[in-house]
Amino acid sequence: MAIDAKAITSSVQSAHAAGIPIFGYMRPQDPNAVDKFDFFSGQDAEAQAYDTAVVLKKIMDKDGVKAKDVRVLHIIGDLADQNALDRKRGFEKACKEQGWTIVAEVVAHGWNLDDALTGATNALEADKSINTALIASDYLFPALKTALQNQGKLKKRGEKGHVYVGSQDIFPVGVDAIRDRYIDASGFFDMGGMATVTIEQLKMMLNKQKVDQTTTPKRYNVLKGAVITIDNVETTPFMWGIEFHPDNKKSK
Repeated sequence: MAIDAKAITSSVQSAHAAGIPIFGYMRPQDPNAVDKFDFFSGQDAEAQAYDTAVVLKKIMDKDGVKAKDVRVLHIIGDLADQNALDRKRGFEKACKEQGWTIVAEVVAHGWNLDDALTGATNALEADKSINTALIASDYLFPALKTALQNQGKLKKRGEKGHVYVGSQDIFPVGVDAIRDRYIDASGFFDMGGMATVTIEQLKMMLNKQKVDQTTTPKRYNVLKGAVITIDNVETTPFMWGIEFHPDNKKSK
């Protein structure tokens, strides 16, 4: 799992020099890398963010929020993480197409919650018109929640002054925030699907079966997940944020 999309290339080179195949999982390499994973199972993170913003717009349209009035705080993940970069592009593409204005961008270097909290606090203090937040992961939501709370802007959907939130991943904290109506839409990161594909790839390799872009699974797989809202959070199957939630007795 390549936390650093560029740094992983040295590991790929070392493994290949020793005749060892590498299975990439969840996070892709730098697209410009010469030495590639032998197998990969991940998710289209750009589409994940884009789709989330599209669903969020439908929710805001339903609530009567006009596109020209949408003022966005964009909290970006670690810039060394390819998933964070892809999600950034997805959110920005959707904002441009939908006529939303990004008024502030915050980078959480190393996925640091303090960076996210400080940046969000400064942005909310500087621009009182912010009514939407797009965040790179539910993991960062506690920082945004605290910043909103400190500004008196932590409101549930349906309450006056609610700041609409689009997020990613469906961590347990994301599940709670959707249930509490603080997060309105979050892209489901299909961990179970990626794990299943990786195991199937491994079995095929060990059985000396061909694995390429024509087989099932393929050699290089990019999955696409649903967007989770209050309407489907309890019914979408195989959600790891629920299955491994601290309150889920079955996970203990």
